[in-house]
Amino acid sequence: MPYSAHCFGTKFLGRLKSPICSSNAEQDDHHLPKIEPFGEAVAVPRGPSSDATLECVKVDMMQNENKMDHHCHLYGGKDNILIIRRAQEFKMTLHFNQPVNPIDKFQIEFYIGIDANVLNGTKVIVSFDSSQNVNWTGRMIQQLGDECVVGITPSANAIIGKYYTNVAVIGSNEISRTPKDTGTDFYLLFNAWASNDEVYMPNEEDRGEYVMNDNGCIYQMESGGGRQWFYGQFEEGILDACIKILDDSHMPLENRGDAVKVCRIGAAMMNSQDDHGVLVGNWSDDYSLGTAPTFWIGSDKILLQYANQGPVSYAQCWVYAGTFNTFLRCLGIPARVVSNFNSAHDNTGNIITDLIFNSVGNQLELNERLTRDSIWNYHCWNEAYLSRSDLPADQDLGGWQVVDATPQETSDDLPRITVNNVPYRESISCCFKNVKREWMYISSYIDNYEVSNKDQVTREISVRATCYSEHEFLHMGWQLHWKRPTKLSATREQSLSLEWHHLRKPRITSSRFREVCHVRVQSSAEHLADRILRGTYLSAEMKRDAPWLGASPDGLIYDPTKRPSFERECPNVKSYVVCPYLKAQNGYYRCGPCSVKAIKEGMLSYQFDAPFVFAEVNSDVHKYKLNPQTGKTELLSVDTTYVGRKVVTKSIGGNNYEPMDITETYKYPEGSDKDKETMKKAERTNKLRMQDDDEQEIPQANVEMTLETPVEPVMIGHDFQMAVVFRNLSEDTRTIHGFLVGSTVYYTNIQRAQFKQESFDITLNPMETSRVEVVVLAQKYMPQLGCLSNLRFVVTAKSMENNQDMTAMQIVNLEGPELLFSMSGPAQVNQEVFVKVEFTNPFPFSLRDVRMAMQGPNFMSYREKLYSEIATGASISWMESCVPTRSVKTMIYAVLDCSVLGNVQGNWAICIQA
Repeated sequence: MPYSAHCFGTKFLGRLKSPICSSNAEQDDHHLPKIEPFGEAVAVPRGPSSDATLECVKVDMMQNENKMDHHCHLYGGKDNILIIRRAQEFKMTLHFNQPVNPIDKFQIEFYIGIDANVLNGTKVIVSFDSSQNVNWTGRMIQQLGDECVVGITPSANAIIGKYYTNVAVIGSNEISRTPKDTGTDFYLLFNAWASNDEVYMPNEEDRGEYVMNDNGCIYQMESGGGRQWFYGQFEEGILDACIKILDDSHMPLENRGDAVKVCRIGAAMMNSQDDHGVLVGNWSDDYSLGTAPTFWIGSDKILLQYANQGPVSYAQCWVYAGTFNTFLRCLGIPARVVSNFNSAHDNTGNIITDLIFNSVGNQLELNERLTRDSIWNYHCWNEAYLSRSDLPADQDLGGWQVVDATPQETSDDLPRITVNNVPYRESISCCFKNVKREWMYISSYIDNYEVSNKDQVTREISVRATCYSEHEFLHMGWQLHWKRPTKLSATREQSLSLEWHHLRKPRITSSRFREVCHVRVQSSAEHLADRILRGTYLSAEMKRDAPWLGASPDGLIYDPTKRPSFERECPNVKSYVVCPYLKAQNGYYRCGPCSVKAIKEGMLSYQFDAPFVFAEVNSDVHKYKLNPQTGKTELLSVDTTYVGRKVVTKSIGGNNYEPMDITETYKYPEGSDKDKETMKKAERTNKLRMQDDDEQEIPQANVEMTLETPVEPVMIGHDFQMAVVFRNLSEDTRTIHGFLVGSTVYYTNIQRAQFKQESFDITLNPMETSRVEVVVLAQKYMPQLGCLSNLRFVVTAKSMENNQDMTAMQIVNLEGPELLFSMSGPAQVNQEVFVKVEFTNPFPFSLRDVRMAMQGPNFMSYREKLYSEIATGASISWMESCVPTRSVKTMIYAVLDCSVLGNVQGNWAICIQA
């Protein structure tokens, strides 16, 4: 049967007669009457139950016992509600009004979301007689008088989220259910302890780290320096916030048992780039409208703020990764944060990092206009531990999977239109189920359009889906006449005002929504966007930058960009979005899950986003010199070792914050036969390598140049030395002219300001090695540093005898001053103790508007303090009182931040005694 969307009648026709539920927060019990008759029987109101009628009078979910058995005892604020993991039995005690006889029949019904359905797993019925249970199983553990202890085992692919429970007694003519009781609600999570769950992790020590540990470290320096991070997956409100994220994504409930899909949706929702997600990115110096990324010390505050207020400002890659890690661990998916040093960003898709240089005299300068690829000093992403049943079983591509929430590139080749960066995905998920059908029909109230091009169908539906949520689209009664809005009566002053008339020209109002809903068959999403933005519709012309107008629920249209805003009455119009701008793009900003094993083996044809991840860790750096006269490029050199120089994560074990080198899980040793084989396989399967690369031979180097930077960490405000090392590989004398540039840069390798330029000349005898020492003074780089902590040094040189060009680049990471911790005495449960954090300004300038934050899980709630100024050499001391709540090993986190200093943070491990 073809799909028909009769969206202008009073009902919805076609295969989907009811909405696909995408909200775990919405629970409807109106369709579950306390008494439900069979067949044509009529329910008769009951009085008090008689002794002959079995009735469940109380349900005990045995929260404490079950939560301990399921490793869920650490979840805070949920003492009165059950939290368990799927594929593992949990117990319930059922209290009846009389002993249960062998002839009595009862069942337990579990529901998630509205319109729960047995067929899609949102409704589960567990019986305890001879009838067969599907997926979930139940058994009678013990029966003592009128009490029954039963065991329930959710299936290994059960939907994760919040369920509610009914106990139903089956009579001869009817079913009698217990009333809805929030005390019988429970949360179901993924289970890394169950061998048949797709997130199963066999090693207990690994599970303790990657599921249960709420402390971590995110590394930002190749030497091992980083920032401790409080994941806080067990804190009160975090589990509900994670479920809200899935709800806000409009992910259908029936898909939430699939860890691959949950990871993919989660990666998209962690950023707000295109779906109003959790975190707003900001890679500038201006964080005045939010919180600087360097000021966050954990994920819990971020997720709670999102749950209450919406997208949180601001984030950079480590904040995305830390918050996403909390999301994954909270839902039961083993996860860790990974840092890749010298991380490539391949914008061209050829799994090569291409850098194009201009020749300026004897120097080379990066051509930023033509160079599309980039190399970040480091980049953080996540790994989730999953089996990959969606990939060929014989390839064994399960295990660690790359998932990245930082908005770098879109993923999915599905053209779509978003409104104000907010796509209405619940409608998309409903309609995309039909994309693979050979024929589809899209109805309007005038005529039908028959479509046979599957790609075109996708565009049609994605355009329509931006206007209405699924629930609205399937249930609303349409009364659209597509008339221009009626103007309110104008005063004489208004009627003489050109601005007043301009504002009331028919821009994109509700009368334009039909165009959005029903793109003609020959139009694509991109064409629609272009037409809308040009403002051409019928005979009305609009400014190219005219904002969208949308109707509010009361039928009034307003322009949110004008002050004061104005309204126009729109009778007989129903529209459901206020949409300032229209945007067309492919996919969502997300990455993965992508098998780490596939990356190591160069198997880039398996989903998702393998070519992009491969380039991040293993692309070769090709440096070209541009010929300004012909526009052609000349290959200067190929560096196979610079990108992905080191990949690290936190070591296993509680408070062990030493970095663990996992580079070998991503690639074979550089230059080995397996490494070369992998690169060839990757190029072959990706099929995107530029042909010109094969035609250009790598020039033979007569002189090698390297840049040596300090091995030990350099403190902010300190001088240091480095060296440029030349090695003559020829039998001839070489004269070298070199030029060094020092800059302060963001960690994305974008320059903020130059602070050093130095040229030098050196003569090399045959086979000689020589060094040029370079002194870097703090008084030069400090004025240009701002809140950054990265210095970039680029050396370009030319061998005058044979015109050989050379380039080298290195990053020097600067460490901030320390925070000192102390405590008034030993920490004991329910005993007040004072914690003190101290800081001394070591710089020759004052620090102004200094913010500090401090937090200790199970010890001290999040606190902030503001200092207007910390003078040169001055010290501050911040003392806070706290009362530990639980005997546990924990951490105190603290951070200091201001406009000229952004890398001051510390932590202190403490042991709370009982």
